[in-house]
Amino acid sequence: MRLRADHIPLASEDAERLGDFARTFDGYAYWGDEAIARLGISEEQWENSGVLPEKLADLRAALFLSWRSYDRGGQPGELSRFFFAVLERLRLKVQASG
Repeated sequence: MRLRADHIPLASEDAERLGDFARTFDGYAYWGDEAIARLGISEEQWENSGVLPEKLADLRAALFLSWRSYDRGGQPGELSRFFFAVLERLRLKVQASG
């Protein structure tokens, strides 16, 4: 099934819905052994210059891994600003692709 913008939850939705969506793409399978390193690079690039991955699959992998970090207690309290930045970029990219 093709990803549509209405599949992507809004940032205001509850954590369960956000997690359900983030887990629809396996970032570990996509990025393989480099998954954690690639997430770190993506987060650092975004923090330093606002740059996020361009490819849809890279955005989905970053979203999945950012969620996993939150879900496993890596970011106690709330999801990261990076997670929400990726979520919004993903929505815009899917909307633009029609």
